[in-house]
Amino acid sequence: MSAQTQLRRLWAGLLFLPLGLLLSGCGSSSLATVSGKVSYKGQPLKGGVVSIFPEKGGGAQRASIEADGSYKISKVPVGPAKITVDTSSLRPVPQKSLPGPYANAPKEALPKNLQGDPEHYVPIPDHYADPDKSGLTLDVKSGKNNHDIDLK
Repeated sequence: MSAQTQLRRLWAGLLFLPLGLLLSGCGSSSLATVSGKVSYKGQPLKGGVVSIFPEKGGGAQRASIEADGSYKISKVPVGPAKITVDTSSLRPVPQKSLPGPYANAPKEALPKNLQGDPEHYVPIPDHYADPDKSGLTLDVKSGKNNHDIDLK
């Protein structure tokens, strides 16, 4: 084999090396999907938010809890994570504590964030909304993770 042929092969290999490295990384994703059901005292929560906080950082990933207690969060980094569950956004706001122009307004006239959702609200202990106090953790694996959350 001539030196010129060897040089061409070397250059061809160097040109395709980045493509090969890129494609080899596609099979081992560092992101996953986490789904499951959330219950409190054995009953499915009817609403709220589940948040996953990866220990390696990158910000929380969130999903709404559906009426049947199910949730699904995509693009969660693989590795250890803390979990929170919060239903406070559904808590009905007492009419007398509404700010200024809303104090005597009918519920339908209130902005959505002041209406609450008494049909789906289930009060749960406040510590479940704090990633450092919830006691809820998960080691997220690559691919699909089924993780039911049973709050006591």
